[in-house]
Amino acid sequence: MSVVRGPEHVKLAIEKEGQLPLLTAFDQSRPLDDIIREVCSNWSLPIPEQYAFQYSDYNCYITQENRTGIKNGAVLKLTLSPAKLAQETFERLQSSNPDEKRNSLITLSSIAEDSTFASEFIKRNGLGLLISMVEGKPESNESLANCLTSFQELMDHGEVSWDILTHGFIKNLTVFVNKKSPVDATVLKRCLSILEAVSTNSPTFYPIVEKEVIFENLVLHLKNPNQDIQLCGIALINSLFMQTKNKRQFADTLSRKGVRTYIMNDIIRDSRVIKSEMEHQLYVYQSLIFRSVLVDMMFTRGNTQNQSLFESLDTLRHVVFESDIVASSSGRPLSQAGELSKDFKRLGFVNIDSPANDFSEAPQAFFLYTQWFILHGNTRSSMSRSFWKTIVEVMTTSARLLAPVLLLPKCCVKYWK
Repeated sequence: MSVVRGPEHVKLAIEKEGQLPLLTAFDQSRPLDDIIREVCSNWSLPIPEQYAFQYSDYNCYITQENRTGIKNGAVLKLTLSPAKLAQETFERLQSSNPDEKRNSLITLSSIAEDSTFASEFIKRNGLGLLISMVEGKPESNESLANCLTSFQELMDHGEVSWDILTHGFIKNLTVFVNKKSPVDATVLKRCLSILEAVSTNSPTFYPIVEKEVIFENLVLHLKNPNQDIQLCGIALINSLFMQTKNKRQFADTLSRKGVRTYIMNDIIRDSRVIKSEMEHQLYVYQSLIFRSVLVDMMFTRGNTQNQSLFESLDTLRHVVFESDIVASSSGRPLSQAGELSKDFKRLGFVNIDSPANDFSEAPQAFFLYTQWFILHGNTRSSMSRSFWKTIVEVMTTSARLLAPVLLLPKCCVKYWK
């Protein structure tokens, strides 16, 4: 190949096993197929259509889309094309020779991350073949680990729905998750990760994952010294948590199984640095716990027959409008109708004759009201008085229904500054 220098030429080396390296200028303006054909001719290789370029230090095919990323001094290797390698790998995975099958799984796990190869392998029903291999239980942990790694890398390209799986495939993965005895770390990590993806992305198979995974065994993986397994374990717990319909019951199960203790002792208080991925999963877990606990409280309606509710409303009136009450010397509780209806309106209530009824219509308001009452009971009265006066000050005519609730975030910011 002649050497031409110019702004569109990248100086690099091309190598192939059994051949002397070729130093050349890679012409970015020429079609990639033409360059491959010329290199094959230089090395007297037939059928140039069966070859392609990869980077020499990692398995990434050079395509028309990514060729501009080649830099001066790069080293490429001439290797089998994605289509040719996918076909050979697919055929060898079905070989009766254990060594050939094992070597093919090693090759597949190292190249499955490449999107160009992945498309070719998937087109040949390679995923279906891997699913059947997992169902048949590979003979060694190494083969199973490479099989699961390949499967997950191929699925991560997003070309195929997770609904292609089978009950047998999922059940075989849960066998390793449910084991209390030691399991190969790579196998366990991949099983947890794939099950998490299934739970998140497949409404069809989520119920199977939920049914087959033994929860008390799953949480034990949070005690595993391997941080990757801990991460995959909490990710699967979070996924199951998000998908379940009864989140409060799930949260209660987490509490009974001591998940919080495992997280505190084996993840947070551990001397190792917590990775960003784990920080994210812990944040998700915390958010789900809070949401599940608060959801019942947020939708608990106030009992209009509860005398203590009326008494607390009277306390609210005294705290916010204490000076007005003293001036009027009325002393009547808010539960009574009369001239004090203006106070209900100033507090944002719609039903000024019976403000407790508003809480039955807007349960979220009742929740926030109870939180204020806790604040009033545990802090100086002047603090809670100032807080509610701030609410009254920022109320507008547009906030027709329970303005204290609608404007609470704004009031909190103003008050706590």
